[in-house]
Amino acid sequence: MLLYHPFKPFFDKDSRILILGSFPSLKSRELGFYYQNKNNRFYQILELLFDLSPKSLSMQNVQKDFLKTQKIALWDMFKSCDITKSKDESIRLKDKNTTANDLNLVLEKAPIKAIFTTGKTAHKGFCHFYAHFKQVYPKLSYHILPSSSSANARFSLEELVHEYKLIKAYL
Repeated sequence: MLLYHPFKPFFDKDSRILILGSFPSLKSRELGFYYQNKNNRFYQILELLFDLSPKSLSMQNVQKDFLKTQKIALWDMFKSCDITKSKDESIRLKDKNTTANDLNLVLEKAPIKAIFTTGKTAHKGFCHFYAHFKQVYPKLSYHILPSSSSANARFSLEELVHEYKLIKAYL
């Protein structure tokens, strides 16, 4: 089913890193913000990474304050796509309905040092739509992180935290 990204990128003029998912889950679309599925481990990873109390990032307003304080921007790779429920694997890159968000909307307004994609679909989308990224933005770093989704069962929470530690180098 063709869907359009329902909300704007989350960033401000001080954001240093941009974390790109693929497309919001059903729960995130319903609640209007990134990584809102209770089974997604994104905020758990951040809690461990920044030595916060468990569940301290369970409320949206607290999540937003924390992200701004840490200079973390969030967005998704796809502006529109055919997606079944929340299944990234249902997104087809070469489908005429699959379009990318314009990353310049963030990159021209914030001093982003690095972009991180979370998961295979976001990474493939980035490579597909931004194949010439390094020529346009030679000073920006690009990194791939594993998906924080519970569907990515091959990574334990501890392994995800280890992989996500790289974001702290850019803050």
